[in-house]
Amino acid sequence: MKRYLLGLLVVLLLFPVITSAISSNVTPTNYYPSNNYATVQSNTVTIYKNLSYHVVTQTTLNKTKLTNYYYLNYEVIGNENSTLTVDLQGNFTTNSSKLIGGLGNHTANIFSNLLSLYYPFFPPFLEYNTTYGIETNSGKYAISYIGPSKFLLMGSNVTSQDYVVYFNSTYSQFFKVLSNGLVANTTYTLPNGTSLTITLSSYSEPMNITFNTPSLSGIDRPYLYLEFAYNPNINSLTPQYYVEIYYPFQIGDYLAQVNYLLYPQSGNIVVPANIGNIPVSVNFVLVFKPYYDEQLTFTDNVGNSSIIWDGDNFTFVNTTYVTTVNGTQVETYLYKHFVNGTLPQASYTIYTYFSHNGELELEKVYSVGLGNVTLEYSFVSNEYVSTNATYPPLTKPLYTTLPFKPIDLDTAILVTIIFSVILSAIIILLRQR
Repeated sequence: MKRYLLGLLVVLLLFPVITSAISSNVTPTNYYPSNNYATVQSNTVTIYKNLSYHVVTQTTLNKTKLTNYYYLNYEVIGNENSTLTVDLQGNFTTNSSKLIGGLGNHTANIFSNLLSLYYPFFPPFLEYNTTYGIETNSGKYAISYIGPSKFLLMGSNVTSQDYVVYFNSTYSQFFKVLSNGLVANTTYTLPNGTSLTITLSSYSEPMNITFNTPSLSGIDRPYLYLEFAYNPNINSLTPQYYVEIYYPFQIGDYLAQVNYLLYPQSGNIVVPANIGNIPVSVNFVLVFKPYYDEQLTFTDNVGNSSIIWDGDNFTFVNTTYVTTVNGTQVETYLYKHFVNGTLPQASYTIYTYFSHNGELELEKVYSVGLGNVTLEYSFVSNEYVSTNATYPPLTKPLYTTLPFKPIDLDTAILVTIIFSVILSAIIILLRQR
């Protein structure tokens, strides 16, 4: 779990499989995590070959605001799976067309380049009615759901879903999105300060893109893990959070996984997290990538001399027994992958332990600089704890199916501070002597 474990302290989870098509009239509430979970598998997504937008640009020159009006037509002229080749045409001059990256042919991957100006589209199956994060191969986004609103399109009032999308620590953007995934209205702020507002005026010729959706053995159950982190004050790993992971849908090679942190404190179990450097708390993270680029809770190639996991090559070490947090001994296949840091102290090795059925039982991250394991994820059970479940307060931990009572973070921080102050005082006294 190389890419998340040093940034977001999160893993993944998964759920039962129901074969279904993803239709164009999906609303965000259809995919919100709930007790009624299911994995939706599809081999088709619907886009539209022709789109037309009204475009308004505004810029300030010598304290004078300049406004220009254009039209912009999109024509999908080809595709390779989810990557579209799009021909952009409009009444832009050669100079003004630079605002949109130039007229002519462009490419956009509708599954990774979300909400791209080269094809303004937000897949309906990525829409949730809450604040959440999305991670693709091309970027990280924090998305805040505002609610439904009306939009005048081709002479009729239609319903759009409104979102604020945070792209990084300083830039966010408001989007109105139709139920078919097309962006109805938004304003891009360009690097030169120009604002570019696009408003959908028409669309036509639906296209069904068909994918080969492989069968993956592990997407039939949820996963609950316990996360341990190294505590230098006691020179040991201590439990931090539970991590729930499930796979709500799969389309072609792309697999969606929802993950969130659980900490039973005063009945509120979901721990708000951040994604990337975006200063917006999210309730969960949805990772949407080709399955071979993801940190999965399983592998279909267990026992091989090497496996691809998280996009990297892991080599087989040996078979060994591990003891789960519930005290069960499981025979596993141990694999490892070395990550060479910019400095030797920043290098680390990831160890993954898979059971005979390919399930990830244990993951360890060994720091070369510190000389010990700094992060560990241990499998608890195939239990599903929903985002709206409630736990009793920590003073009365009645939820006995979980192996440990999670540590009280406030108390732990206080103890750490007191310990550090006392230790610093002792060091100062010794130096004075």
